[in-house]
Amino acid sequence: MIYSYWLGRLPLFSVVLSALLLTGASHVLAAELIRYQETAVITKSHEEVLTALLDYGNWCEKGCKYNSPGVVVDEKLAPRQKPDHFYTWTWISDIKDTKYFSEITVKRAADATTIESRALMRGEQALIDELKKATGRVHDVLFDTSVNLVTLRALPAAGGHAQTQVTFSTTVTVSGFLAMFPEKMRKGLKESTQAVFAALRK
Repeated sequence: MIYSYWLGRLPLFSVVLSALLLTGASHVLAAELIRYQETAVITKSHEEVLTALLDYGNWCEKGCKYNSPGVVVDEKLAPRQKPDHFYTWTWISDIKDTKYFSEITVKRAADATTIESRALMRGEQALIDELKKATGRVHDVLFDTSVNLVTLRALPAAGGHAQTQVTFSTTVTVSGFLAMFPEKMRKGLKESTQAVFAALRK
């Protein structure tokens, strides 16, 4: 699954943004740091939730097991792949598409499991070029930085059913015209995160 997907279909892509893209207008704005965090309890075991979250290729908007708004493709890549450290490629479709590589790191402990997804950025061009050559995929991001952290904690069973606490936390940095819409972006992150919770509950 993709964690950067809750950047998908952000309502910031409004008529105003469409005009900016079509006319090529640009604005010199300071970078904007956007954070969003939400916690929910899923009535499934820790292992069931973890398996679903790591089920890359089965999270997308249409025709996938799990609904992920705005996501066309989210795939785990073969190069440099290890069980708890690997790379993914994501294609998010909106008025302007974004396609990018991310680094995924899974850390398992007795009390919690964390999954960090970090989009590769400009300073990692050698790695980006390596992945582009190996996969034939492009890397074209709209944001400056994106780090998403998912934390899973097993809870005591309730009513005979397993329970897992899931916390999604994302930090995104944007500049240029995207920095004009921080609240709309935050709203989009909230809506997408809640869509993931809904998918996990099914």
